[in-house]
Amino acid sequence: MRKPKTTFRFFLSLASGAIGSLAFQSESVSGISWFWPFLMLLSVGHPKQSWKSGYTSGFGFFSTSMYWLWYNPFPQGAILGWFAMSLYCGLYLAAWVGISFHVWKYLIGSRMAEEKISKRFIPLIFQSSEKWPSFWKRLGWCIFAASLWVVLEWFRSRVITGLPWNLLGMTQANVVGLATFAKWSGMSLVSFIVCFSSLNIGMAMISIIKSPGKPLIGVRELSPLLILFLGVVLNHFSQVRHELGLSQNSDFSRLLIGCVQPGFSQHDIWTSDDKKREEMWEHVLDLTEKAVEHEPRPDLILWPEGAVSGMTMKRLRIVSQIAKNHGIAFIISMTTATRDPENPREFLEFNSAVFIDENGNWMNQDNDWLFVYHKQHLVPFGEFIPLVSIFPWLSDLLPIGEFERGTEPGLLHWKTKDIHLGINICFEDAMAPLIRRSTSNETQILVNLTNDAWFGRSSAQWQHVRAAQFRAIEMGIPIVKAANNGISCWATQNGFLHNVRFDNLPEKSVYSAGYKAFTVKIGIPGQTLYKSLGDWWSILSIGGCTFCLLAIETSKRFPFKRLHKSN
Repeated sequence: MRKPKTTFRFFLSLASGAIGSLAFQSESVSGISWFWPFLMLLSVGHPKQSWKSGYTSGFGFFSTSMYWLWYNPFPQGAILGWFAMSLYCGLYLAAWVGISFHVWKYLIGSRMAEEKISKRFIPLIFQSSEKWPSFWKRLGWCIFAASLWVVLEWFRSRVITGLPWNLLGMTQANVVGLATFAKWSGMSLVSFIVCFSSLNIGMAMISIIKSPGKPLIGVRELSPLLILFLGVVLNHFSQVRHELGLSQNSDFSRLLIGCVQPGFSQHDIWTSDDKKREEMWEHVLDLTEKAVEHEPRPDLILWPEGAVSGMTMKRLRIVSQIAKNHGIAFIISMTTATRDPENPREFLEFNSAVFIDENGNWMNQDNDWLFVYHKQHLVPFGEFIPLVSIFPWLSDLLPIGEFERGTEPGLLHWKTKDIHLGINICFEDAMAPLIRRSTSNETQILVNLTNDAWFGRSSAQWQHVRAAQFRAIEMGIPIVKAANNGISCWATQNGFLHNVRFDNLPEKSVYSAGYKAFTVKIGIPGQTLYKSLGDWWSILSIGGCTFCLLAIETSKRFPFKRLHKSN
């Protein structure tokens, strides 16, 4: 076969990554993820080019799945941030493709002469004349490569500030029978199953092509996948039955929640025009008045992140009066400040959530907040500028405020209702370890206050919601999202979404300004295995992959030669 041109291989790898991003769009094609990992391997022209090809695929995937970074209100930094993020994240897929090929070459090397290993991957696996590793070796390679995918997602979610965004398992958020596997081990097990299935399907297709007239070979190859499929189907019916039981259970208390969604753009939020700010304030109050007059009347009103630009004591008293007049509690997102203990003349600012009870109280007897949560995971280049102390010119390029990082979980016990809530802000609900640390055994509902206006009306909002669905599944409790410009909704502990669109508005959009009122059933907190043990599947994958790679390198350095008896 004629060697393809370098340019063709480059665009083939780039396209394979872009195809995978289709499973992460607003109207996602989640089925693509079941073929995407193996498609990336097929796009490799030559094993020696596997790292480069994987990197190109990674750049193609992240640059298209996170295109919404272009919508950042700082044009001078948006393109730079998008490009830098895509270059950085591409390293992880480069490592996956490169290491997977390294192990594959080792398996083939044990059956073929060294000169045949140098052949290009596609003709090598499709030529029926070539020997083919045994079924168990192929199965072992699929398990290794899928575990490696989990390992690299685990590291990407934690290195630097962590970017647990667009993980492979996230594509299955609405596939209940598979998504709820996250109760046992978090999203990592779902990512493993999807990646393993993709490789297993690819191996079955190749085995059939290499063995014409023997279709049963494909059945044997797919036998692990058929077992998984049966487990997913059985789990699906089990979770649906559990969901129906929850909806019919009269022992659960009910909490009617109203979400105010102002629909502000990021330019509006950062405006310095006092007249504009006053108009925005009146808009939020108008929506709030409509929400509190909803029948049945809400127990709790949520104001999302970005709802109020410039909260003052006067405005806080207005909200307090509304709460007292209607007997409705509020949780509002706002900026708070405390004196710097090291420099009393300076103030430290926090991105916070504040609770106002149904009597209008927000301060306790000690003249301190009744409840305040300071955001723990700040967004780089949005709430702080990394390395700004070393490169001061970055503050001129991105003139954003510097927030301090919170250190305590947002655990609120609403004594009047005897309900325990876990509060988080913005993209924190994408951070599974953070949510796990911020959820006690008593927490009955998660509340996320977010502002996704940074990225316009794009797939970012949908990707954010899918992450929240998994947090509800992992923690075994419902989650409510109150968003500035979409998507305000809630998900049950099995990941079922409700009230995604504004049914009370003619256009039924998810991004419109308005309010939503819905009833959430509050029961005994679910005790999931993930809540108890955390990322045990990821840790197991790290150990397994490390052992396999060490074993391969050891066997290369110290080959075991068979002893033949002489006649």
